[in-house]
Amino acid sequence: MVCRRPCMRMFCGAAMLAAVAGAPAYAAGGAIAFIDQTRIDAQTRVVDVRDGKACERASLAGARCLPAADLFAVGGRPVGFHTLRWLLGTIGLSGNERVVVVAAEPGDAAAVGALLFLAGQREVAVLDRPVTISAGAPGGGNRNITRETVFTAPMRDRLLVAAPEQAIGAVIDSGPAVARLRRFARRAANDAQPVRLRLSP
Repeated sequence: MVCRRPCMRMFCGAAMLAAVAGAPAYAAGGAIAFIDQTRIDAQTRVVDVRDGKACERASLAGARCLPAADLFAVGGRPVGFHTLRWLLGTIGLSGNERVVVVAAEPGDAAAVGALLFLAGQREVAVLDRPVTISAGAPGGGNRNITRETVFTAPMRDRLLVAAPEQAIGAVIDSGPAVARLRRFARRAANDAQPVRLRLSP
């Protein structure tokens, strides 16, 4: 849309904003996938969000440890996205990788998977059952104290809203933040219709 007449600029700007707001939520970047363990291959980066000590003892091949507890403050509020994207850099993620999140509880994996997806991770899969670790498996790699790489993928911030009335389509905005993230992950995986999330109270 090109606005040539000065008197039309305000209308054109509003029309373009409405067009962006009403665009399908998953048009750029797909959705979250829920998978079983057989679909984890050598090209997939594994993020183990179990307790740090459990991950360090044994995990899947090539896994990096990023305990879910590091991503949520007291009361279950997620860390800010600036902090989250910095933390993802400490396990070597730039946002362009195919990532699978594994956990002792599938709900934890779903909540963290939703955060990674919103942060801009290109491909996010969630293990839809407790992770199975083979006897004698190597330990997962700890995150670095500094970033190994800079997470540069653009956030999917169009999927976040400050208030329900600001969004077009369904908004998940009830219950604790962790529960909202879990529901968002399921809807992003199973529903082609746009769904947005409100994390603030």
